[in-house]
Amino acid sequence: MKRRSLQMRPILEQKTNPRNIALHNYPLEEHTVQTSDGYLLSTYRIPALIAKRNGVVLLQHGFTLSSDVWLLRGPKEDLPYLLADAGYDVWLGNHRGNEYGL
Repeated sequence: MKRRSLQMRPILEQKTNPRNIALHNYPLEEHTVQTSDGYLLSTYRIPALIAKRNGVVLLQHGFTLSSDVWLLRGPKEDLPYLLADAGYDVWLGNHRGNEYGL
C-alpha cells in the first residue's frame, strides 16, 4: 500500500494563485470584493471544465492562511482542480490579513 503524504514545495518555489493556476493551463477569473469597512479581498474562480455543470463550491482557507493553501500539489491532487475537472464552478475565498486581503 502506497503511503500518501502532503509534501509541500519550499516556500521560495510556491507560486501565487494566479501564477499557479495559469501554470497548469486552467481558466481563471480574479474578482475583488470590497467589504463595508473598505478592505479589498481577492477571490478567484476556476470555472467548470466540462459542459455539464454540477454546481458551485466555495473553498475557504483556515486562520492565518490564504487560498494558496488549496493549490500546493498540482492538478492531479489539489481539490480545486479535481472539482473543476468534475464540472464544479470553484471559488477560492480569502480572509483579510493575508496577501489577498488587504
